[in-house]
Amino acid sequence: MVTAEQHKRRRVSSLHHEGLSSTMIALRMKKEGTPISSRTVRDWVRRIQRDEDAFLDGRFRKKTGNPKANRRGVRPLTFHDKRTILRFMKKKRGVRGLSKKLPKGLKASPATLRRICHASDWKAKHKGHEPMLSAANKEKRCVFVKSTVGFNWLHVVPCDEVTVTNAETANQHNDIEWLPENEKPKPRATVKFPISESRFAAVTSEGGVTLIPCTANPTAPECQKLLETALPLIEAKIGTDYCLLHDNLPGWKAASTQDYIEERVPAFFSAEQYPGQSPDFNLSENLFAPLKDGVAELAPKNRAELCAAIDTVWARVATKEKVAPLFASMPDRMRKCIRLKGRHTGY
Repeated sequence: MVTAEQHKRRRVSSLHHEGLSSTMIALRMKKEGTPISSRTVRDWVRRIQRDEDAFLDGRFRKKTGNPKANRRGVRPLTFHDKRTILRFMKKKRGVRGLSKKLPKGLKASPATLRRICHASDWKAKHKGHEPMLSAANKEKRCVFVKSTVGFNWLHVVPCDEVTVTNAETANQHNDIEWLPENEKPKPRATVKFPISESRFAAVTSEGGVTLIPCTANPTAPECQKLLETALPLIEAKIGTDYCLLHDNLPGWKAASTQDYIEERVPAFFSAEQYPGQSPDFNLSENLFAPLKDGVAELAPKNRAELCAAIDTVWARVATKEKVAPLFASMPDRMRKCIRLKGRHTGY
């Protein structure tokens, strides 16, 4: 027959093996309706530390899940060990190389690390790609934002190049998709040798203009030819009162291209004014993701079908109703950039 004191001792032993301190054990026992003083708990814990089998009838050392580790007598991970591992993993990426870099002499296999994450309801997720911003670039972003306070962004025409493929390549980025158990992931159309097409896109407050074929990284003469074709389309959409905005790619930063724009465009953000690595300020970037997704759903099989799919999806994506919320969000983007001291806003 197990007495009340033996029951308390076994409970204190089990809580100690979970990694709780003496004070936390006393509080836990009090909540469970079996109060015990902290001094008594400390005495019992010291006895357990001297003799591991004091209160569990020789069943203190539990299985670790690894037969080799069991034969070596490896200590099982306590509650505090698992918390330490989770804090360490939160600052790192992946679990493959972390099993050999655990702090404080902890030892665990990659499978054990994954089990700890699953037991804590952690999910495998891929971080979004954000541009690397230096201190000088952050300062330039802040200067640009403060200089455009009160600017009428409805007159701005953001433009950029986009490269679209006919379908995703097989296991392109080893993407992981977490879904409920009763929901199956949608199949992705993949091809072994995808076909790529690059287009020059310009977006106005009245909608996007027709995409113009181009190369992925156009040179300065190619940029000028693109503008020669795009400017009449932009003026037909929004008129002659507008301000051109483009990322600081080498072809657009060239002196000949800047002079060409200054001669033929009413207003524009020069390479010195517009900060690099700022896709959150270029509204055309927000339309490229739905454009690529829409083309991937159509899964064109050849270049002719790919070109037709790009034009079809762009006409559906770059409408006035779709771009209006983007232009309306520009003041919020500016305020958030100032609040984050020039860091990426997440738009």
